[in-house]
Amino acid sequence: MNLKHVAIAAFSYLAIAASPAAAITTIDFTNGAEPDGVTVSSLAGGAVNYSQAFDGLSPGASYCQDLGPLACAFDGFGIGDDEIEADRRTEAARVTFDNGPTRVLGIHFFDMFTSTNGSELARFELFDTGGATLLKSELRANDPADDSGYAYADFGTGIAGVSYIEFWARSEFRSPCTTDSCTDDGNNDFAVAGISVVPLPASAFLLLAGIGGMAAMRRRKKA
Repeated sequence: MNLKHVAIAAFSYLAIAASPAAAITTIDFTNGAEPDGVTVSSLAGGAVNYSQAFDGLSPGASYCQDLGPLACAFDGFGIGDDEIEADRRTEAARVTFDNGPTRVLGIHFFDMFTSTNGSELARFELFDTGGATLLKSELRANDPADDSGYAYADFGTGIAGVSYIEFWARSEFRSPCTTDSCTDDGNNDFAVAGISVVPLPASAFLLLAGIGGMAAMRRRKKA
């Protein structure tokens, strides 16, 4: 098999490994600590925290198992003493994928409720390794009958090549209510609960490195 055939086989392998049919992993932020494989950092507004009380349906409920699964011991991560609840300049966080570019299938959120004041909203932006924007979007809770606080940003077959994601809220507060819960639901605050991904296996990067080495050896022999 010559180098050309090896390269074709390698890139075919990469295409299969990065396809939506490959193994899906949900990075779970509801266990109370930073999970393996990512680095979560605060960009503004205080330190990252994982200690927000879970305020959806009972922890361990079947829907938590169906969402990745998620542990649902906590809501996920926020900034400072609570959720992410302010504009990008005031309060924002970044999730970086430690193992390199990743195909992101969707993002899980908690504390996304609706009320007489409206509904809560999360904003996010996905970047490649060079810092170029792959997607900038937002997700608003839109089901008044849903008391789980759960919402999911679904990217279909996924967005490939994501190096990191940034999160922030919209600076907005609707007409105040008379109860604490209604006031909270009028704010655009949320917790990042999980990210569903199709990680590119480490073996794929080793394979690419091997092809590069073979090409360099071949050039030296010709010289």
